[in-house]
Amino acid sequence: IEILRETPKPRNKRTADEQVAGLGVMYEMLGWHLSTAGLMVPERRKGFDRLLVVDDMMTNNLGFEACEASFPSRRYVNDLDIAIPTNERHPSKNGIYVVWFRDRVEADEELKDKSADDIVMMGLRTITLLERELFELVHFMETGKHLDIQNWTLCSGSRPSGGYVPLAHWDDGRFRVLRCYHGYRRSRLRSREVVTLAP
Repeated sequence: IEILRETPKPRNKRTADEQVAGLGVMYEMLGWHLSTAGLMVPERRKGFDRLLVVDDMMTNNLGFEACEASFPSRRYVNDLDIAIPTNERHPSKNGIYVVWFRDRVEADEELKDKSADDIVMMGLRTITLLERELFELVHFMETGKHLDIQNWTLCSGSRPSGGYVPLAHWDDGRFRVLRCYHGYRRSRLRSREVVTLAP
């Protein structure tokens, strides 16, 4: 995969339109087409400067396979779409949509020691596995580096069957998708809050 070597202006200085245009270029590099007709962008909150567009043709498996083609990757189960039937947001349900994240390598420190159950009780919207896969791809294409080197992103916006929650991180030279119990909490296990219009 080609890595973009240009260093754009800081993300907190880039408009939503500029970020959407940049994502369109990256999607084309991956062999995907990003249609932005009628795209609704939620209002940007302070500190949430990373925008991602989740296209309506995306799936958990397609996102992972793009990661696997770009850098060493490993998943705990072969078919992530069957294994993870429940998502707060998914293009198969919502169509194309936009999310804002905090633009950080490591998952949100504000959510350390918070289990998926805790996050539900807090009423937060948080990252899905598909969004985390796309975040990994975009970050790699921009920098040649990876996310969650020290910690793990708890993808608490997604739920596999059997009471588990997916998580993702970079470990031992590869991108890894694993799972943990929904009540598990640890300081290195942190979700990522999102801002989105998608229900």
